[in-house]
Amino acid sequence: MAHPLKMSVANLHYDSELDKYQIDLRMFVDDYLVVTGVIASESNYQPSMALVPSKREVRKYLDAHLFIALNGQPMDLKVDKVKIEDLTILVVFEGSHPVPPEEITSIDAEDTIFVDEFINQRNVLHVDLPNRTRKSILFNQYERKSVVEW
Repeated sequence: MAHPLKMSVANLHYDSELDKYQIDLRMFVDDYLVVTGVIASESNYQPSMALVPSKREVRKYLDAHLFIALNGQPMDLKVDKVKIEDLTILVVFEGSHPVPPEEITSIDAEDTIFVDEFINQRNVLHVDLPNRTRKSILFNQYERKSVVEW
């Protein structure tokens, strides 16, 4: 049977060397494959299975299930990397935004990754920006949107 933990974890930070915001997101491969209909929910996914989603497929799914705005202005996120790491998919987004990190006063976020398919799905977004207190946001079936302010 599939693992009982249903979770994704994302970290939003600012890379001063690249002058870009980045999001590193990890989600379970088997959950993604179940949600997209590649395998049945009863399947016992093994990392050796040759079921690797394409960057385009993952980007299309996340475009519909992850939204972030800084100071009310949507981030223009580009998927930079999609990598399978044993049981998880690592997705790295890069995005530019007209507002520098020290001027961020609010973040509007909506995260619906897998929440319609798994009742116990929990998604976490950690926000770690320069000169701002680190904040963490929890999303689930009932809490899909959140706003954090400094």
